[in-house]
Amino acid sequence: MKTRILFACALVGCAPASPEAPPDPGPRWVYPPAPLTGTLGVLRGRFGRSQPPQGGDALGISGEDAVATVPLRRPTPWTVPGEPARAIIDGYEGVMHAIELVEVDAGRVVWRDSSHCAAPVAAVTAASIVCADARGVRAVGFDGTPRWKRAEPLATITGERVVLVGPTEAIAPRPRPRPVRRPARRPHPVVSATRADDARDRDRRRRDHGAGHRARHAATGLLR
Repeated sequence: MKTRILFACALVGCAPASPEAPPDPGPRWVYPPAPLTGTLGVLRGRFGRSQPPQGGDALGISGEDAVATVPLRRPTPWTVPGEPARAIIDGYEGVMHAIELVEVDAGRVVWRDSSHCAAPVAAVTAASIVCADARGVRAVGFDGTPRWKRAEPLATITGERVVLVGPTEAIAPRPRPRPVRRPARRPHPVVSATRADDARDRDRRRRDHGAGHRARHAATGLLR
């Protein structure tokens, strides 16, 4: 009996343990979430008819190690037209100029490029990303691959068109002149011929009356 019990214990002790699942490492943050601010107690109550205070979720932007490992310095976001919601981040990775495509809803860095663009972003159109500096103008697609490259300097961007400086003249946009509003001139008073004649007759009668008055005064003095 003792031998059977010892043999059963040996069999149980030799059974391999079930493997434990590895812990979830969590997302690989390229732009970590902002630190949470501590609150005293539970958020409740309200002021008047306002909504009660609500705690927001601190979210970040993740990415794979092969795509990006550090956040860009001095980032400048550009909105990508259309759907889904995407953004182009223009900044510096160390001392190199770099751009990256971020899926806003997924919170993920899709790709980062520091060689094809290698210049500040001048515009983001529905078809490509336009980068420009003193060495020329370059366009990068939303898949991170180069589209085209020109050595002429950039003049301006009008809508979906890129205007370059030609070999003999520079193309510069001219602002549309604003209309100048001048005060309306008042029309000159129109006097009819009848009113003019009446005014002349009135002046003549006034002069005649004055002359007759002076003549009567002179005659009265002579009679005295």
